[in-house]
Formats: sequence, C-alpha cells, structure tokens
Amino acid sequence: MAMINAKSPIVPKIGRPTAGDPVSLPHSVEDVTIIWFDQNMDESINPDDVEETKTLLRKINDYVLFFSKPEPCLDYIKTVPKEKIFLITSGFYAVEQLDKIHSLEQIDSVFIFCVFRGKYVPLMEKYSKIIDIFTEQKDLMESLATNVELVTKQATVFGLFDGKQRPTRYLTRESASFLWFQLLTDVLKTITASDTKNQGIEEMLKHCQCYYRTNRVELTNIEDFRKTYKPEDAIIWYSKQSFVYRSVNKALRTEDIDALYTFRVYITHLRSRIAYQHNQLRRTCRDAKSNIIRLYRGLKMTNGEISQMIDNIGGLISMNGFFSTSRDIEQAVRFATKPSSRNNVFGVLLEIDGDINLDKMIFADIAQFSTYPEEQEVLFDLSTVFKIVHTELDKTRNLWVIQLSGIVKLFFLDMYNDQCLY
Repeated sequence: MAMINAKSPIVPKIGRPTAGDPVSLPHSVEDVTIIWFDQNMDESINPDDVEETKTLLRKINDYVLFFSKPEPCLDYIKTVPKEKIFLITSGFYAVEQLDKIHSLEQIDSVFIFCVFRGKYVPLMEKYSKIIDIFTEQKDLMESLATNVELVTKQATVFGLFDGKQRPTRYLTRESASFLWFQLLTDVLKTITASDTKNQGIEEMLKHCQCYYRTNRVELTNIEDFRKTYKPEDAIIWYSKQSFVYRSVNKALRTEDIDALYTFRVYITHLRSRIAYQHNQLRRTCRDAKSNIIRLYRGLKMTNGEISQMIDNIGGLISMNGFFSTSRDIEQAVRFATKPSSRNNVFGVLLEIDGDINLDKMIFADIAQFSTYPEEQEVLFDLSTVFKIVHTELDKTRNLWVIQLSGIVKLFFLDMYNDQCLY
C-alpha cells in the first residue's frame, strides 16, 4: 500500500467531536495540534493511502486537522492562541502565506513537504520556525515524532514577576490571574471531596473515550484505567505518558476550566500522592541530616525567554503544572544540549535547590513508579513558586544555567494578602 508522497501531500479533512456526540471535547487535549495544508488537493488520491497517512500521523499525535483552503486554515489558527501548532504544508503555500502566520505565537513549527527541496531552502533563512524541507514522507514522519516528543517533555507554562512584584506576565494590581491559578487547585480539591462514588473518574473516562474514539491504543489504555485504577496509582499512570499525562498537562498549561473540572478527581489524587511521597522523602532526608536536594531540568528556551530570566534576578517564577526534574545532571544536560532544528532556541539547564522544609515546595521522588526509572525523576506539585537566584552562560557546555530556589510560605501569603487589598 503506497503512502501519500510529496507529489500528493494532502489528505481530506477528518471529523472532530461535534455537538451531536454523547460526550464531546471541543478542543485538542494534546500538547501539539498538527495541521496539514495544501490548497492543491488531488481528489484522485487513493482512499487507502489517505487512511494510512491518518494512521501514521495519529501514532505520532492524536489531534490532526487537514485543510485544502487557506481561509478556513488561517481562521482556525487565529482562534487557538494557546495551542502549539505544527504546520505541514507545500513549498508553494509556504511562499504565499508564511508572512501572514509565522509571527503568530501558536505556530510552533513549520514542515515543508514538496517535490524539489532546493527550490525552497532559502525560506529557512527567512523563517526561523521552519524545521526542514522534506521530499520523503518517512523523513517527515520521523521529524514530526522527534519534535512532538520534545514539545511534550517541556510543555510547561511559567509566569514571571520581578523583585518589585511588577509582573512580566501574571501578577498585577489589575489582574490576579496568577493568584487565580494558585487558588483554583484548592477549589478543585474542595469540589472533589464530595465525589464519594467515583463519578468524577467515570466522567473523565467518558470524555477521553469520546476524544480518542478512533485511537485503539488509547481506548485500550482507558479501559485498563477503568478496570484497575486506584488513587494510590495516580503517579504510576502519570508517568506512563498516555492519555492521562497528555490530557492533564494540556488542561493545566492552557488553564482550561472545563477540562480541569473534568480531570479534578485525578488531579487531586495525584497531588495527594505527591504530598505523601514528599513526607517519605522528608523522613529520609532528616535521617541523612540534609534538607536540600539539588535537582535539574534541561529544556530549550527562546532568546526572549532567557532574557526575561536574566532581567528578573531575585524575581519569582511559577509553574502552571506538575513540574518534572531529575536528580541526574547529565540526563538534564543531554536534553538541554540535544540538537534542535529550530534556530531560535537555546539550551538551558535549570538548577533547583529543593528544600524539604519549605511548606510551599512539595516534591516527590517518583523513580520507583516511573516507566523510565533511569531518569531519576522528581516531580513538583502544582503551582510551585521559585526564586530566580542566578543566571550565567556555561561556555564549555554551550548552555545557559539558571539557578532557582524555593520561597517561604509567609512571603507568599503576604503577597496574596497584599493583592487582596486592591
């Protein structure tokens, strides 16, 4: 069975959940939305080739959209400002349309699929978001898989505010969205307390079944979850990076109220297990007479994001999600220095002093529960707030090192109480 090739790089639109479905998720729950566009759609494409292309793409990322006309494609892109879009398109469309969309924040990466690579190579110098130009579908799929994995592993949104508590993103006298997110997690916990018959878990699974209704692998995972899940297994399921991991992280990253409510019970279970394991870690550290654990996170950041960090020494940074780190510095450095097709990102190593005595710094060693124990993963609870201590360029390893520490609970409450006065 032949796959769609560079001469016929487009497949027709596929359906998404609609209002007529019994349970419907109106938006992607993936960290990435793949859009495949070419206005020169060849309607003579073999339907079997179309289905094979769909299958290949959904093995990489479940949420895939197809467009053959520029207007609907552009309209959709502009309606999802919080998404991370991977755009696959022909060289001709790239020439015609990239000026209009390249600067949009939601356009994360562009993949050009065409017959003659050399014709469009100059575009890579003009548009930094172009990953590469492909003439073979196998190469395109491999690049997509690599870049989707990269985005998924570092899809954490953070808010910054400087030492004067003047925000670069969230905290202002006029807007309390940062504090709103901090308090939202406690509200979800309160709501969950009334869920005594597991209705919340079943509601979550029905939503996921609808969304993944054409994905056999995830449907199997969902049924396995339904049959075997216990609250004590929350960390295990999170570490599997299946539908639970992706859905919860996406809801947190985009601050999607409806989705957060749908996953409220599981989120509360996960937070409870992190707190439990944190107490276990605290006992271990006390026996060792040490309250500081050095942790690391390797990631890619744009020059603008790095500049924000440098300009906010002494300021605070908050993660809107469960924040993954490692005890292994080499693991983090490998990820930070992993070659990237993007020419507008730079490797960053976060060095974090995890203090087990800080009430607002809850983290757990989850290596024993992880699918990848060799990563020595340590997971921070929601809404953990760090102080930016120091930044420097490590010229030997060619990456930025940013040192973070925790903040005391009293300061955080003072900040909250001060905000409430206005």
